Amino acid sequence: MKTSVILLLIVTACRADTIQLNSGVSANEWNNVTGTNVIIEPNPVWAWAPNAHWISYADTGLYGIIAPNATGNTPTASFYQDFYMTPGNNRAVGDITVWADDTASVYIDNALLITRNQSLGQYCSAGPIGCIQTNGATLHFDILGDTGTKHTLRFDVFQQWGDVFGLQYTGSVTFSDPPPPVTPNPEPGSLGVLGGGLLAGMLFLRKRQARKSE
Repeated sequence: MKTSVILLLIVTACRADTIQLNSGVSANEWNNVTGTNVIIEPNPVWAWAPNAHWISYADTGLYGIIAPNATGNTPTASFYQDFYMTPGNNRAVGDITVWADDTASVYIDNALLITRNQSLGQYCSAGPIGCIQTNGATLHFDILGDTGTKHTLRFDVFQQWGDVFGLQYTGSVTFSDPPPPVTPNPEPGSLGVLGGGLLAGMLFLRKRQARKSE
């Protein structure tokens, strides 16, 4: 019976929840220019991800308006994806793939995951983070936080060479509550050594007391 209770507690502690994060689909997406993200018409050369869309702060996709070039280290627009620790969990492990035109820096809770790529390619940045399928950057993070706390992915997207502008990302975050480390029980051999040591100590004390009483 006791064993069953212990196993139940371990299974409960290890329960995990997973959420999907896909641009243009997920809740709690926003930007610092207009506040509301817009799904845009992708350039035919842009990468495609299942269940995700290219987004912007306005219609800056194919046949749309031209977003202004970024100035220095200030992005053209910053996009945000908020998520919350699910009940009973305090750890979030995420894997997310990101594309941008022209490029982007990505942060989790203001900690840098990748910096923008300023190398010019044929359509956008050459290499991650760029806009074509092979130039997506797959990013990993592993963070801790109390149940219910908000955490934020931030995408600073830079228009560097004019033309179309946008962001796409897809991935997941898994929440868990790792059980505390378990102190292993001594092996039978170790118990025998420990017991023998205690017995020898007791015999030694008895001999000393017997000598004193003589």
